[in-house]
Amino acid sequence: MSARRAAAARDAQLEALTAEVARAAAAIEVPLALLKYAGLRAAGALVAGGRLASDVDVLARPSDAPVLRDALLERGFAATGLPAWEHHLAGLAHPRLGAVEIHVRLPGLAAPGRPSAVSVTLDDLAARGALDPARWPAGDVPGSTVAVPSRPVLLAHALVHALVQHGWAPGSYPPWRGVSDWIDLGLGGPEGEDLLAAVAPWLGAALRPAEADAARQLAVLLVSGRPEALTGEGDGAALGRHLLAGVLDPHYRRSLRLGQLRPAAGAGPGTGGEGFKTGRGIFWTGRRRLGTVRRALVPPRAELAALYGPWHSRWGLIGRRLARPFDLLLRAVSAVASHLLGRWRHPPEV
Repeated sequence: MSARRAAAARDAQLEALTAEVARAAAAIEVPLALLKYAGLRAAGALVAGGRLASDVDVLARPSDAPVLRDALLERGFAATGLPAWEHHLAGLAHPRLGAVEIHVRLPGLAAPGRPSAVSVTLDDLAARGALDPARWPAGDVPGSTVAVPSRPVLLAHALVHALVQHGWAPGSYPPWRGVSDWIDLGLGGPEGEDLLAAVAPWLGAALRPAEADAARQLAVLLVSGRPEALTGEGDGAALGRHLLAGVLDPHYRRSLRLGQLRPAAGAGPGTGGEGFKTGRGIFWTGRRRLGTVRRALVPPRAELAALYGPWHSRWGLIGRRLARPFDLLLRAVSAVASHLLGRWRHPPEV
């Protein structure tokens, strides 16, 4: 009961935070779409107090995002110190209600008709009729500027977010939270196959059909309460073991870093792409890009400070820049050692 009360209290905070962002957007006539937890609430897929959440995510046009950020700063929001990424601005925080991230695109998704695209914008969703009215937050909120992506888009984003963006780093995002999103959106229900068919055009090359279907199989097993969710032979159970091992087995978790060096999923025959592995439940997904490697070697200053602490002189910055490749090398050696160690023992008992 205490966990449910905490989740309900947090939901009330996030609802007030979303309303504050919506009012700021309406004042400057900036349209928004709600994502992740806020998107599930706005789509009616998640009840109040259903689970804890840390922040609110919104999607704005790339040209509107800086304008909205400035409007929020004028309303008392402040920078969180977390760095910006290609798909969202640096985080902001309300002094009492929590943090908000302003996204400019959904990475890994492809708008139908453009399967080679690697991201989707708010205009892409609007042009394809993939925006629905938001049912949340309630109260005095201007509804004309706030929408929510359609359920297939929310599910496509949840799949890519959990399995591609964070698939190699389970410590950076709780993987079972992603599974909860899939189930809340209906992937484990009787309409799961039809829903997955509607999701497929938005996935592009981010996930292979077999990988997306493995997520559906896992959701079905969990919803039905079947023990095969972790002990079975199918792809869904293998994915379940992968997600569990990524949380509980430190050697397995470190070995996953090697997956970032493998060819991109869906690269085609003859390229060495690994696809979906069922032996130990390894989910080889993601798109390896030169930009990702470059960012790892030369991260932005805010990210560098978050990794290694702030510096007080130009030499401190230079020292961190020079040390970064060696740190990555040591991490790679650790990942290789964990991978080799894992070959000589069984997967964790579940």
